[in-house]
Amino acid sequence: MFEKQLIQYLYIDIVEFSKPIRTAENRLKIKMNLNEIVFKAIEKIPYNKRIFSSCGDGVCIGLIDSLSLEEDILLQSAIQILKDIQSYNSTCSDLKDQFNIRIGINEDEDELLIDLSGYINFTGNGVIFARRIMDIADEKQILIGENTHNRLTSKSKIKYKYTEMKCPVKHHDEGITIYQYQGIEGEDVTSFLDTKQPKLIDIQKISTYEKEYLIVNHFYN
Repeated sequence: MFEKQLIQYLYIDIVEFSKPIRTAENRLKIKMNLNEIVFKAIEKIPYNKRIFSSCGDGVCIGLIDSLSLEEDILLQSAIQILKDIQSYNSTCSDLKDQFNIRIGINEDEDELLIDLSGYINFTGNGVIFARRIMDIADEKQILIGENTHNRLTSKSKIKYKYTEMKCPVKHHDEGITIYQYQGIEGEDVTSFLDTKQPKLIDIQKISTYEKEYLIVNHFYN
């Protein structure tokens, strides 16, 4: 049994991964390129301080025992991932192989456990809300939970810019406060980052079938 501890999360989702114009080969190529980009971006994080959880078109990185690491290491990793995806897309001739992602960053006192595959994994409110925060984002956006924002604001040497917003999420009638990353003073982020407010499409309460119907109609009508 593991003790509860602070775990920082970087949650990534490929936008429109399963849209009909993409073949299985396109999706495999996209996922392989995303994996390569992610691993490159986090290579400075020691192997024994990071845990991966991958499912479908998403991947979550959990950072444990992080006191010896840079305060903003996950945010820096997220920024690098977006930059590298933009660079990849600019050299990719097949539009069906190009892709974009959305990112949610959060942290909380969560628990580790041994999953069904026999590996160490994580569970708790921190990872649940990392996913929900990520779901609010549009492509090329980084949204950050309140716990992470408060820590970075008080401890990070770099003065990042954020936009604060209140967003509805599942099981929270009053919504939660999240922060959209806007870059740092004097930095041009327009090539890789969308700084507009999220459209909040993904939190509409429609069924999976209806979502699939809307996606198909979007590409064939």
